[in-house]
Amino acid sequence: MSFGLVGELAPDGTVTEAFAWLVTLIGAGVAAGSAVTGLLLADGTLSAAAALGACGVTGGALVLALSRGGSPCP
Repeated sequence: MSFGLVGELAPDGTVTEAFAWLVTLIGAGVAAGSAVTGLLLADGTLSAAAALGACGVTGGALVLALSRGGSPCP
């Protein structure tokens, strides 16, 4: 979905660069999340890691719902 949206919104002649930025940002997000998770699992408990993951999913759902201009419920 995100690649299709980037392909539609990127101005002519910039689609390749737009895709490169998207892949870069996805990679950076995965790396940052992996680093934080590794620190939590090394120094914390599994419960803390699970709670942080649940908070991340909830936060992502709220951002998506607010960006769509609606409530979290369909």
